Order: sequence, then structure tokens, then C-alpha cells
Amino acid sequence: MSGAVWLLIGIMIASAFGLTLLLSGVAFVYKEIGSVIGVLSLLATLATGVLVPLNSLGFYFVLMKILVPFAWGIDTLRSVTASGSAEYISIDTFTWLGLVLQTTFLLSLGVFVFKQGYMRARERNLLGSY
Repeated sequence: MSGAVWLLIGIMIASAFGLTLLLSGVAFVYKEIGSVIGVLSLLATLATGVLVPLNSLGFYFVLMKILVPFAWGIDTLRSVTASGSAEYISIDTFTWLGLVLQTTFLLSLGVFVFKQGYMRARERNLLGSY
């Protein structure tokens, strides 16, 4: 695989890390978020284009692809895999920009929510109580 594919996978992992920080910050304050994570994982499976490519479903699904994290990355990886040109991939600038902006937003939001959740849990003495 080329360096661009590894960079794409790294960007997607960073987005997942930001989402993990966000959910961890919420879990500090609200201990039982298992049902929320279940719903989010189901929506992520349906809305990211893992099962069906979103481009083939119409305008609103393409718009959802822009708004939902990981959808661009999954779509790009799918196109690279389908074309069989994983060695010589060139991804357009708009896709890179969108992926980097989504990742930056998710990481920033995740760090903010994590810090806020940790501080509130410390203030309310919720750490270590289960």
C-alpha cells in the first residue's frame, strides 16, 4: 500500500480517537452510556457507507457523507480497493481537506468534552464510584 493509504488510515484512526475521547468525557459524568454507544454504533454503521456506498443513494446521502465522520475515508478506501490501484493512489485536495477538517474538529471537541467531563467528575466526586 502507498503512503497516501496509510495516511488516510491514520487520519481515520485519529478521528476515532477524538470520538472515543468525547464519549469518555461523557462517561465520566453519566456512568451508564452503554445504550447511547449502542445507538451511535448502529447509526455509524448505517450512515458511514460501510454497508452501501452513499454516492449511489442520492443527494441527501451524499450530504450525509460530508457531515458524518469516517464516511469520506471509507468511500475513498472503497474506491482504492475497487480500482486495485492501492500502490499509486492520488486523492484529490478537497477530500484531504475535508478529512483533515473533520479529524481536527473531532479531536478538538473530544479533548474539550473529555477535560470538561473529567473536571466535573472531580468536582462532584464521581471518580471511582460505580
